[in-house]
Amino acid sequence: MATCGYICPKCDGKGFLEENLADCDWCKKPTIEVEKVEVEITDEEWIKAVHEKNCCAD
Repeated sequence: MATCGYICPKCDGKGFLEENLADCDWCKKPTIEVEKVEVEITDEEWIKAVHEKNCCAD
C-alpha cells in the first residue's frame, strides 16, 4: 500500500492484485524468517534475571 506517496505500478497502491486478489508481489514488504533458539539456563541465572531486573511490580 502507498504510505509514502509512492504508487505501485502493478497494483496502483491497493496492495493486492485484481486478477486473483493475492498480495501484490511488487510492493509487498519483504519478510524474513528467524529460527527460534531455546537456551537452557540454570535456576540461579533464572532467579537473578527475574529478581534483579526491572519488572512490572516495581
